[in-house]
Amino acid sequence: MIKNKFPLVLLMIFFSNLIFSQTKLWLDKEVDLKLLEMRKDSFNMTKNGKIVGYWIWETEVNEKEIILKDISVLFNIIQEEFVLKMDKKNLVSKMVDMKMKGSNFSLDVAIQRKSSLDLKGNFSINNGNLTEKKIDTTYTSRVILRPEIFGLIHTITDPTKLDEKINTFFLSSALAYEMKLMYAGDEVVTVPAGTFDCHKVTFRSGIKNVVSNIIYISKQFPKRIVKVEVVDQPLIIELVKL
Repeated sequence: MIKNKFPLVLLMIFFSNLIFSQTKLWLDKEVDLKLLEMRKDSFNMTKNGKIVGYWIWETEVNEKEIILKDISVLFNIIQEEFVLKMDKKNLVSKMVDMKMKGSNFSLDVAIQRKSSLDLKGNFSINNGNLTEKKIDTTYTSRVILRPEIFGLIHTITDPTKLDEKINTFFLSSALAYEMKLMYAGDEVVTVPAGTFDCHKVTFRSGIKNVVSNIIYISKQFPKRIVKVEVVDQPLIIELVKL
């Protein structure tokens, strides 16, 4: 009888590992990577009730990588596209390729990382004159890339415990700032994609002219960002369709 129990025990261990293998830590918070779907979300950008642009956010997942793709357009002002690849095992960004174009300038960014403590980057700015900037630095504490917040925040299993100071690298300025990521309550939000019961999270800097956001994450499955407000600007980003 004892012999017959071993296959059952092994089977239980196998399924336990299968269930919990998707649970990891990011920003010292438990995240559930099963919430990362292969998907493309479309958003409208509005200003004073008028559509002024759009945002397309795409997530791809394979055995080794999480791939985040972004297209952001403010009509007649600026267009940004990037691809970011994260190591799925340790949840650290490995590379970013970003292109930004305005009416009188362009910016190309290429970043490589081995951990959250190092960053190598090439930044090419062309505003009539080409300027090249290179970064090769090691940090004394963890630094994340700003797009990681928008790619992984909905996977945090308990957003109500968020109260974190995070050193955050901004791709467009090539500078890192201390940001505070904090749970700010629950709110029912209506956007073109529907009405959602949401967790409200603020992502703020205490420095003027550093972009801060209020992020609304749906509680119901599939969890995702449904609305983003740009602090101190009348710019609102709303999910158009699931």
